[in-house]
Amino acid sequence: AHTVFFGLWQKYGALPERFNLISRTTEVAFYPLRPELAESTYLLYRATRDPKYLQVGAEMLRTLQTHARSKCGYATLHTVHDPAVHEGRMESFFLAETVTYLYLLFDVDDDSFVHRVEHIFTTEGHVIPLDHARRLQQRRVADSVAAVADGVR
Repeated sequence: AHTVFFGLWQKYGALPERFNLISRTTEVAFYPLRPELAESTYLLYRATRDPKYLQVGAEMLRTLQTHARSKCGYATLHTVHDPAVHEGRMESFFLAETVTYLYLLFDVDDDSFVHRVEHIFTTEGHVIPLDHARRLQQRRVADSVAAVADGVR
């Protein structure tokens, strides 16, 4: 799946919001700077250490600079078919997730604190100390047990 999505990125310089794999056409052509390809590239690199994922990230950075850069930051592409046409907005997830994953992808020496085992990285790009995550999980389990116990009474 990653190869297919990166192939689309290479074809358009971004990912269309919706692409029909059967007809091989874009159905919704705008690109709101979504993080999923950067996230999966980061996770695949962390899991495999295959340098091809660094090349994917470098290509993503290059095309984001070329196509999505605007006067005040980065902007949603109105259509991947004409990347010069921007919409007047940058979604918050671009900085919170897309840029974060690309930044961490190139931390190949593991200098960032998020690569240490005492932290987990959520799907929303947030770093949570592992002891806090464990406490949250324990609280959810305790709440579930209490709910079941209340239902039995």
